[in-house]
Amino acid sequence: TSVRAYRADKGSFAYSATKSAIKIGLQSFAKELANKKIRVNSISPGWVNTELTIEQLKLHNLEEINKNHLLGIGNPTDVSGTVLFLLSDRAKWITGTDIIVDGGYLA
Repeated sequence: TSVRAYRADKGSFAYSATKSAIKIGLQSFAKELANKKIRVNSISPGWVNTELTIEQLKLHNLEEINKNHLLGIGNPTDVSGTVLFLLSDRAKWITGTDIIVDGGYLA
């Protein structure tokens, strides 16, 4: 999902609403699929510097975005460790949860 499921900015109603819907929807899916031992989780990243977000970053105040992310804007590798954890057997008892990986944005 996204940190926007937890905190919206001006002009982000539709985006934040859809991210919130995904976050709550995964809990329903987790309950429906648990008897089949299928786990359903999500990750809510802050701003991550990717090809998809680079144009959006140009439209926003980069200094403000960096200031709001205590550890700065992320890179894909900052999120991939959490993805690998959730895919591993170490997360076999985790379902229906959202993990925030946001560089301190929601702190």
